[in-house]
Amino acid sequence: MTDCLIGLDLGTSAVKGLLVRHDGTVLATASHEHPMRHPHAEWAENDPAEWVASVEAVSRSLMGTADVDPRQVTAMGLVAQRDPVVLVGADGQALAPAISWTDRRSGPEMEQLERELSARRVIELTGCVPVRGLTLFNLMWTKRHQPAVWRETRRVLFAKDYVLEQIAGVTATDVSTPARSLMYDLARGAWSDEILTAMDVSDAPLPTVTCRPWEAVTALDDERAARLGLAAGTIVAAGGGDDPAAALGAGAVDVGDLCAGTGTASDWRLVTDRPAVDVTGRADLAPHVVAGRFVIEATIDSTGESLRWFRRVCAPGVS
Repeated sequence: MTDCLIGLDLGTSAVKGLLVRHDGTVLATASHEHPMRHPHAEWAENDPAEWVASVEAVSRSLMGTADVDPRQVTAMGLVAQRDPVVLVGADGQALAPAISWTDRRSGPEMEQLERELSARRVIELTGCVPVRGLTLFNLMWTKRHQPAVWRETRRVLFAKDYVLEQIAGVTATDVSTPARSLMYDLARGAWSDEILTAMDVSDAPLPTVTCRPWEAVTALDDERAARLGLAAGTIVAAGGGDDPAAALGAGAVDVGDLCAGTGTASDWRLVTDRPAVDVTGRADLAPHVVAGRFVIEATIDSTGESLRWFRRVCAPGVS
């Protein structure tokens, strides 16, 4: 019996999955799109329940495509877009749609950051260039415009962590995921009190960042395993951020390694071993999913999303 692994990627527009042998041989691939909703001009939102449904659908599709006994799958891992968060109530369910990184409603919040701290100071602390749609601005917008949702929020979970909780019953915030939140102090490895206080979101119930992406955090029980088409006891890893994970997948693990990737946006990624930020704002810096490494990221927004728009408007029904 050959042991296998499942890798899942929760992206902006779809969940993609691979079923591979331990030697890297690909046995099956699958994908499942989830819609982006635009209820107002410049708004972009996802229903977190559709993320969960897409992950479950892709996992079942992988197992249905390949001639593999579920007991052969020893472990699964999930990586995800790092920017969106889910505001979770006392019942563990989402209180509102998740605001996407492609959303542009938070212009006033971005202007407030420039007045209170400056973009340069935020880059110095977080390694990330402030742009509309990132986690901090979306939390500020929610507190200002949806006070009832804010009052009912008991936990703020990143997209990966919310889905992991739903499909595996565990919350596992890893060190690579908060990189684009504009709230995580890279040098200290902790949430930035300076930023949270200045931006008046120090009351946000942020998760504890404790996991490493490769760590096993739980094993699936019978009910959750059945929803994924897997066997009870399948190990679940903490997972990580999508771009650092893509760098690993491209073989960019050593200092000086460079890779490029494309999806909803396109990125160039350079591996370094120092948390040296670019205060000029030309590129972001984030923890790699590889221990002791960081990734310098230069991004062109909405490359793949532009193609998706063209297909939706000019070629509806074409997949």
